[in-house]
Amino acid sequence: MARQSLWMLFATFCFSVMFLLSKLCTAETGPFEIMFYRAGVGLAAITGLMLRKGISFRTRYPLAHLRRCACGITAFGSELLALSLIALAIEQTITYTAPLFLCLFLSIEALLAGRRLDRVLLAAVAIGFAGVLLIVRPDVSGLNALGAMFAFSGAFFAAAVGMCLRNLARYGEPTERTVFFFMLSGTLVGAIGTLATGGFHLHSFQVTGLLIGVGLSGAIAQVAVTVAWTYGHALLNAMFQYSGILFAVLFGSIFFSERPDALTWLGISIICLAGIGAAVRQRRLNKK
Repeated sequence: MARQSLWMLFATFCFSVMFLLSKLCTAETGPFEIMFYRAGVGLAAITGLMLRKGISFRTRYPLAHLRRCACGITAFGSELLALSLIALAIEQTITYTAPLFLCLFLSIEALLAGRRLDRVLLAAVAIGFAGVLLIVRPDVSGLNALGAMFAFSGAFFAAAVGMCLRNLARYGEPTERTVFFFMLSGTLVGAIGTLATGGFHLHSFQVTGLLIGVGLSGAIAQVAVTVAWTYGHALLNAMFQYSGILFAVLFGSIFFSERPDALTWLGISIICLAGIGAAVRQRRLNKK
C-alpha cells in the first residue's frame, strides 16, 4: 500500500508540470482555450477507457455530477487567472490550502449535525492559514491582490470538489464516469468560452505544443492520482501532495527567476506541516 502512494508523488509532479505549461501559455492564450485543451485530451482518454471497460455513460445522479463539474471548472478557471497574475510558487502554495478548507467544511458539517468539533483539527486549520498570511502580506514585492484572490478561490472550490467527490463515492458512482463528466463539461465550457471571447487561433508550434502538453500532463496526473487514492496509503498520499509546492518553487526559480524570501519559505513550511497534521488528525477521527 505504501509503495502505491508513490503514484501520488508522480501525480503531483504531473500536475505541477500542467500548471507550469499553463502559466507559459497565459501570455498568448486565454484561460478558456487552455481549459479546452486541458479537458479535451482527458475526455478522449477517459472515453476510450470507459468503452474498453464497458462502463455506461448514464447516471442516476445528474445534479451531483453538475455540482462537482461546476466546482471543478470554477477551481481550474480561478487557478488559470491566478497564474497569469502572480508567481507560480505563491499561486500553488495558496492552492494547497484546499485540504485546510476541506477540513473546515467537514468541521462545519459536524457542527450542523450536532457533533462535537475537534479542536486539534481546527487548530491545524488556523495555523495553516496563519502560514498563508506570511506569504500574502503587503510587503511582498510584485504580489497582485486580485491574483491572490483568484488563487484562494481556486483552493476554496477545489475543497468543494472534495466534498462533491465524497458524495459521489457514497452513491457508488464509478470514478471513470465522474472523471468523464468533468472532462466533458470542461471541454464544452472551454470551447464556448473561447468562441465567445474571440475564437480559436492558430498558434506557433511552441504554444501548440505547450497546450497539448497541458492536456497530456493533466490526463496522466488524473490517472495517477486515482490509482494513489484507490490503492495507496491515505496519510502518505496527503504528505506527497505537498511536494507540489516544492515542484512549483523549483519550476518558478528555473523558468521565471522567482526567489521566495525567508518569510515566504516559513509560510510554505507552516502550510505543509499544518496540512499534514490535519490529514493525520482526520484519519484518526475516521477510525473512531
